[in-house]
Amino acid sequence: NNSTVPERAINDNSGTYDNSGTYDKTYFNHALYDTPYIGNKYRGTFHYRDCESVAEMWEENQVPLATRAEAIQKGFRPCGNCRP
Repeated sequence: NNSTVPERAINDNSGTYDNSGTYDKTYFNHALYDTPYIGNKYRGTFHYRDCESVAEMWEENQVPLATRAEAIQKGFRPCGNCRP
């Protein structure tokens, strides 16, 4: 599934748009884990925990990662934004 975060939210009703087209991202949270890296099992990427992509990541897709080596060993690729 290559849909964007808002498209996925519309498709599974996990977020809402108002009539102006503004998206309500209250469904999304920041990192759930106190580890240096967070993997996204949906996208197959890993991020620094303070990356803006983590703020938009669905909770069920977050994977705690202690090291960059662990992330790569588990098959995650680095985020293009934060470049961990």
